[in-house]
Amino acid sequence: MTVIALLVMAVLVDFTGKMMSVISDGVLIGLAIYFAYPLVRKATC
Repeated sequence: MTVIALLVMAVLVDFTGKMMSVISDGVLIGLAIYFAYPLVRKATC
């Protein structure tokens, strides 16, 4: 029983770690676009 619990824990930790990295990547990309967009618009106009 403890082996199954440990496996479930390992999978959950791995999954949440992946989710957190994906979310942080999304936030960084969003911020980059948010800051770069006005500069690009100024450069083109």
